[in-house]
Amino acid sequence: MGFFVNTLALRTDLSGDPTLGELVGRVRDADLAAFAHDDLPFDLLVEDLNPERSLGRHPFFQVVVSAQTAGEAQDTARGLGGIPGALDGADLATAKFDLGFHCAETLGPDGGPGGVRLGLQYATDLYDEETALLLLDLFRRALTALAERPADTPLDTVRLVTDEERRDLDRRHEALAAAERSRAGAAAGKGARDGARAVTDPREEILRGLFAEILGRDEVLPGENFFKLGGHSLLAGKLTNR
Repeated sequence: MGFFVNTLALRTDLSGDPTLGELVGRVRDADLAAFAHDDLPFDLLVEDLNPERSLGRHPFFQVVVSAQTAGEAQDTARGLGGIPGALDGADLATAKFDLGFHCAETLGPDGGPGGVRLGLQYATDLYDEETALLLLDLFRRALTALAERPADTPLDTVRLVTDEERRDLDRRHEALAAAERSRAGAAAGKGARDGARAVTDPREEILRGLFAEILGRDEVLPGENFFKLGGHSLLAGKLTNR
């Protein structure tokens, strides 16, 4: 939550099969409690909690949701002194997180509510287009259910996925798990072979030297984890600059 100058990671408790109204209440209460501590610098929070680190994912959240009101979405005219201007989106053509859901309210011709435009930015190394489109459609179905169903509707009765889609997702999950096991086995075999060899790639030698320099160590071995060796976000920034 926020402009990422200071970030709040928000989680939702779905246990106990709450009603849709109770779920909204849980989200509200959790978010307000988080806002009460939004002055705590996020970097310090990360360092204090020291979660399991991975260079392949964010340690606290992998999904972001942005919401834009109708006024923000459509009021794009701006002036720079006497020079007219208009706001335009900047697409960096890269995903900052695993999934980024975007909502933008629209207005109809009469100025009344015109619906919500939905978009999804996804990491292509984790999701293919077909899966991303299904996730976007499921997001639409979830928002529609929250908007149209009575507040006392039990969450467990809201079926967002058809049986066919569930079977397809299960097949994809099984295929992914098999691929992960295969890669892990191959990496373990390579690691065993690499342990007995000298470094022959000059780029690898330079990177290992930079890791050791930033971390204040005599040596960093192939495959060692930067964060498990004592690295943190500030040192990671220093490493990137080097």
